[in-house]
Amino acid sequence: MDLMRRLRPKGIAAGRGHTDLLLEAAELQLGLRVLDLACGTGEPALEEARRVGADGRVTGLDSSETLVSYAREYAREERLAQAGFEVGSAESLPYPDCNFDRVTSRFGAMYFTDLARAVSESYRVLRPGGRLAWLVWGTIEQPFWQATALVALRHAGMSRLPPEALQPFCFGNGGILSHALSAAGFDNVREVQKEVTWSWPGPPEEVCSMFFSGSPPFQAILDSLGPEARTRAEKEITESLRAYYSSEQVNVPEIVIVATGRRPSRS
Repeated sequence: MDLMRRLRPKGIAAGRGHTDLLLEAAELQLGLRVLDLACGTGEPALEEARRVGADGRVTGLDSSETLVSYAREYAREERLAQAGFEVGSAESLPYPDCNFDRVTSRFGAMYFTDLARAVSESYRVLRPGGRLAWLVWGTIEQPFWQATALVALRHAGMSRLPPEALQPFCFGNGGILSHALSAAGFDNVREVQKEVTWSWPGPPEEVCSMFFSGSPPFQAILDSLGPEARTRAEKEITESLRAYYSSEQVNVPEIVIVATGRRPSRS
């Protein structure tokens, strides 16, 4: 069993707070048609499928064929026939106008190559009165990243983060998403900062191992660590995370931003 599949249940549990926050902002209801952008291996699209029920429909879209193949497999295993997954780009959606009631994205918008185009395309495929809800990271200056990425950076002897490591936090100072939504024609636009707890059901050593094995934005930092430096970094990261360990969980407060907007109804 590969690492992605083995750790999936824990990853879903740890990210439950992020998913619940996003889906609350999306105001999901039974029977809705939902498009989830940058769906990855299927979360939160699979949870959305459960919430819209058999009469609804959730389409997950991602640029990675590999991740989409995992999502399709999980949907089959869970018998969620109302969930489908496709390969495509948020900047060029392969759907007709006014096709969805909701457009969501969890930790995906930071990687859209053309934000204005992605927002415009989301507006186009939403039905009048439809709602967009996207969740992104706040700044990197928060507990989890200070305990992991910034520790690795220091042990790598690097003075600054590479551009790809900064990309996940490009909306952290606020205002960018709300401006893009308003410019595209959305109304009732809101952008709010929220604190949510990431709760990994396992020990700090496991979280450290996960960080080193699956953190693409920080790969350049991790690759620059020699064997001794890596050992020192792993030890410090594990001990830093231990401060958040209780009841057999690593519970780390995280800062995220939720942006929402509505496509105006026809007059």
